[in-house]
Amino acid sequence: MERRRTYGIMGGVVLTLALVAMISITYATFNKTLNINGAGTVNAQKWDIHFDTSSLQKSTTGTATATVPTVNATSIGNYTATFSTPGDSVTYTFKVVNSGTFNASISSVNVPTPTVTGTGTNKANDEANVSGKLSYQLLNNDNSAVAVGQTLAKNGGEKTMKLILTYQTFNDATLLPQNDVTISNLAVSLTYQQAS
Repeated sequence: MERRRTYGIMGGVVLTLALVAMISITYATFNKTLNINGAGTVNAQKWDIHFDTSSLQKSTTGTATATVPTVNATSIGNYTATFSTPGDSVTYTFKVVNSGTFNASISSVNVPTPTVTGTGTNKANDEANVSGKLSYQLLNNDNSAVAVGQTLAKNGGEKTMKLILTYQTFNDATLLPQNDVTISNLAVSLTYQQAS
């Protein structure tokens, strides 16, 4: 009886192991691995808004004199202008070029109000008289103001602009400065961003 019981237990264990193995094999047959493969490319792009260094031209009216500024891709600077007579002006004409692969638009324009500094005993009056007669403008070639939102096409788009400093015409001799007056704060900035 003991033997029969041992065979019965062993038979049950063997049957259980066989069932577990069969379930494992059956379960394994329902597994499936799916693969996704691919490749991508990022095309070469560039952001390149700059001054055309060969385009800069200087012109004066009246008795005004001016130096030719230094020019590189991102700045025009170190110019001086001297006015002797009301109506004198200095104009710098230049091109901004978009050699990049994105359309661009102006996101900010800063044309400051010039600062005048007088000398001598009539300093305050000279400063007030001259500052009231100075005009400083950044214009497009058609004489419209350079403005936020103005676009520049990709791949070679260009825009001709003019920076004009003018000592305006007037007929009242009492407004002429008695001593030299210096003009400063002429740093203009243009910021471009990718156009939507």
